[in-house]
Amino acid sequence: DAHGFAAGMDLKLYGELVPGADSWISFSLMKTQERLLDFGDEWIDRPTDQRCSFKLFLQDNIPTIPFWRMSLNFVVGTGIPTLRPNSSDRGNQLRLPPYYRVDWGNTLQLSRFEKLRNKPFFQKVDDLEISLEVFNLFNYHNVVSFLWVADYTNTYMPVPEYLTARQLNLRLTLLF
Repeated sequence: DAHGFAAGMDLKLYGELVPGADSWISFSLMKTQERLLDFGDEWIDRPTDQRCSFKLFLQDNIPTIPFWRMSLNFVVGTGIPTLRPNSSDRGNQLRLPPYYRVDWGNTLQLSRFEKLRNKPFFQKVDDLEISLEVFNLFNYHNVVSFLWVADYTNTYMPVPEYLTARQLNLRLTLLF
C-alpha cells in the first residue's frame, strides 16, 4: 500500500552549428516521491529521483579542414538517493554524489581525400570514417552505488563503487 508521484520537465534545444553535424543542449528537472502507508505519512524520495541534469553536445569542424569533425559531450546530474541496508527508517536516505562526465571525439571522413576516393574500394562504399574518442576525459570518479560493509558491532559503512575511468575508443564506420 503506497502512494507516489513523478513530476518534471525536459527541455531540449536542437540544431546544427555545421550542416550535417548535430548539436544540442538539454536541461531536465524531476522529482519522484512515494509514501508507504506502513511507514506513516512521510514522503520519501524514490530511487529514480535525480533532481536535475544538464547535457551539452557540440559538433564542429574547421572550415579549412572539412574532413575532420570534433565533438564534445558534457553531462552533469545530481545524485540519486540510496538507503542504508536493514534500515527501518526509510526517511534516513543518502544521496550519491553528483555525476560529471566530459567526452571528446575526433572523426576523420576518409571519402573526402581525393587519392582515396578514386580507389576501387570507394566505388562500392559511400564513406569510411575513423574516430578516436576519449570517454570521461577528466577521469572523474563517478559513484554508481555503495557497497555496505559491516564491522564487528554490525554498524554499516558505505564503500563507494565507481563507474569506468577514462577510456580511449577507436571506431571504424563503414557507410554503404
